[in-house]
Amino acid sequence: MKITPVTAIGAGLASALLFVVSAKGTTAALLACLTALPIMIAGLGFGHLSGLVGALIGAGAITVTLGPVLGGFFALCFALPAWWLSYLALLARPAETMPGLPAGAASAVTWYPIGRLVAWAAASASLAVVAIGLVIVTRFGSYDVAMQALSRHFAILLTYPARQANVDASELAGLVVRLLPPTTAAMTAAILLVNLWLGGRISEVSQRLTRPWPNVPDGFSLPRPAAAVVLLGLLPLVKDGAVASAGATVAAAFAMAFALQGLAAAHVLTRGFRGRGMILTTIYLVTVVAMPWPLVALTLLGLVDCLFSLRFRRPPTSTPKPTTGEQPWK
Repeated sequence: MKITPVTAIGAGLASALLFVVSAKGTTAALLACLTALPIMIAGLGFGHLSGLVGALIGAGAITVTLGPVLGGFFALCFALPAWWLSYLALLARPAETMPGLPAGAASAVTWYPIGRLVAWAAASASLAVVAIGLVIVTRFGSYDVAMQALSRHFAILLTYPARQANVDASELAGLVVRLLPPTTAAMTAAILLVNLWLGGRISEVSQRLTRPWPNVPDGFSLPRPAAAVVLLGLLPLVKDGAVASAGATVAAAFAMAFALQGLAAAHVLTRGFRGRGMILTTIYLVTVVAMPWPLVALTLLGLVDCLFSLRFRRPPTSTPKPTTGEQPWK
């Protein structure tokens, strides 16, 4: 596949600029959520090699501008996952000849499944956070020393909020430090997937997306073995330490993935209901406003749907399913 140099360079520099703006602590810090988007657009619309070159250029620009630490952070959390997801999204292979097709008829194309893309996003986000955690622990010499140092730092930052809430600042800081890796992994996975969706839509509108737009509510299903990964989140309940923290981080990212499958299940299970639009709108609003408990409920729904195929047990409705030419990836 050919590289589009101008697109690759522009995507890398645009992604780096978004990251630099957010790292400077300006009012445009929310632009960090779109850091991976230019690389996604380059990878989806102009080929994965353009995305890879853009990722490397962006990482190099951040390294030169802000130093190797932030350059590595940018590469692990945004640039390389953006390239990898855009590469997987365009994977396709000839499907097996479908029964009933005449001899010589072209068979459908099998595209990489949405569920596995989401699983890769969760894996990429959690592994990036675990890798950064290992660097921090190595720098301080041990997990306990690193936790104590970070807790002291956050205790200073949380002194005023803790006083207002009438809680001990050191205890609050310790809780924040323990929750930070799992929360970061879950949010990073969600941000990567939002960028993948936006990049796909932009590429589709510009008529550069070679993959047909998938039927996400019906076709999105995580691999069943991924459900076992969520059990890693129970490790901190039985032991403390770096291994338990890493397990909780991986589990949180995959829990976010199952929450998204829960949303997909809600879209399918509410078909035919009166006020379906209001129901779905309420689910989205409550999820955004009242996190994290709605996410827990959606995660449980996603797990049950993954293990017991709730969407496929529901009687069919008159709602037509869009034709995408996809077949299951075996």
